[in-house]
Amino acid sequence: MGSRGLVVVVLLLVAVAALPPAARAVNPAISNTTWTPWVPAHGEQVTVEADVVSPGGTPTVTASWCVVPPFTCIPFTMTDAGGGHYRSPPITAAGPPYTGAHFNVSAVDPGGNYSFTFPEIYVQFASTIMVGATLVPASPTPGQSVSVSGTAIYENNSSVPAKFSRVDFRIPGTPSAWSTTTDGAGAFTSSFSAPTTVEAYALNITVSNRTISGSRERPFNVARGPTPDLAVVQDTISVSPSPAVAGQTVTLSFFIENRGTANATAFTVQVNVSGPAGLAHARSFSIARLPQGVQQNLSDSWVATEGSWAVTITVDYGNQISEISESNNQGGTSLSVAAAPREGPSVTLMVGLVIAVVGVAAAVAFVYRWRAGRRKGP
Repeated sequence: MGSRGLVVVVLLLVAVAALPPAARAVNPAISNTTWTPWVPAHGEQVTVEADVVSPGGTPTVTASWCVVPPFTCIPFTMTDAGGGHYRSPPITAAGPPYTGAHFNVSAVDPGGNYSFTFPEIYVQFASTIMVGATLVPASPTPGQSVSVSGTAIYENNSSVPAKFSRVDFRIPGTPSAWSTTTDGAGAFTSSFSAPTTVEAYALNITVSNRTISGSRERPFNVARGPTPDLAVVQDTISVSPSPAVAGQTVTLSFFIENRGTANATAFTVQVNVSGPAGLAHARSFSIARLPQGVQQNLSDSWVATEGSWAVTITVDYGNQISEISESNNQGGTSLSVAAAPREGPSVTLMVGLVIAVVGVAAAVAFVYRWRAGRRKGP
C-alpha cells in the first residue's frame, strides 16, 4: 500500500472513531422513586416522583397506575420539575372496595432507548388505623407512674405501620391530655401519673395521620390496695329476637366482669324489664365468686308482651361488695315488641267451606234435573 492509501485508511479510522455508534447507546436511568402520601386514604390525591438521567435526550416519563382489584391500569405522564426530577399529576386513590394500587415508572428517550422500574411498587390504601396499647401497671396506686406502649397499623395490616403519626392521649373526666408521635415502625411509648382519686378510669388513645385515624380505650383502676371492681360489659348485651312479637320468648344474654385487683365474693346480678306501666319482668342471679380479670356469661328469657321496654342490668345489686368504682355497675338496652298478628281462618276451615259450597251446588243441580225429568214424563 502506498503512502497515499495509508493516509486514506487512517482518515477513515479517525472518522469512524469520531462517530457515536448505535451500539454504544445508553438507556435512561431511573432512581429515587417515591410516592406521597405513603398510605393514602381512599379518595385522597397521590403524587409519584422519580429522578431520571437520560443521556440520549429529553425522555418521556410515565407512571403506570394499576388499581387492585381489578388491576385496571392508567398511564400518567410525568413532567420535569427541574434537574431531572419528574413528578406525576395528582392521582386519585380509589375508594372501597379497592385496597391499593401497583405502579411503575418508565422512561423512553428520543432514540427509543427505554428503562422501567421493576418490580412494581405496591401502595396500600386505608380508611382507619388500628391501635393497640398496654398499660403497666394496669391497676396503679394514686399518683403512681404508668407506662404506655403500643402500635398503630393501617387497616389491621401489620406490614403497613402508621409511621410518624400523631398520638393523642386523654383520660376522660380529668384534665389529663398529652400527645406524642409514632416511630418508623408505627410504635409509640409514653407515660403518665395516675389520678390521685381512687376510681375506675379509661385512657383514650387516638392515632391520626391526615384524614385517617383510629382509637383505642384502655380501662384502668386506681386503688390503694387489692379491691374488686364489678362491671356490666355493655357491648356484649344482646336481645333476641329484636324487634320481637308479642307472645314470643325473648332471650337476653350479657357478660359481667371483675376489672379490679382482687377476687369478688358473693354478690347479686339483677335484670329488670320495665315500661311506662312499670316493671314487667325481673330476675336475680346469685354469683358465688368472680375472680379478678374474669368474665362470666349470663342469660335470661321471658315471654314478650306488646310495647316498648327498657332492659336494665345491675351487677352487685344491693351494694354487697366494696369496689373501686360503682359507676360501671349498670348497663342496659331497649326492646320493641309488636302486637301479635291477627290470625285468619285456618287452612282446614277454608277447605271445609269449599267442600260444603261444592256439595250444596251439586245438590241444587241434582234437584233441578230431577224436577225437570218429572215434568217431561207421561
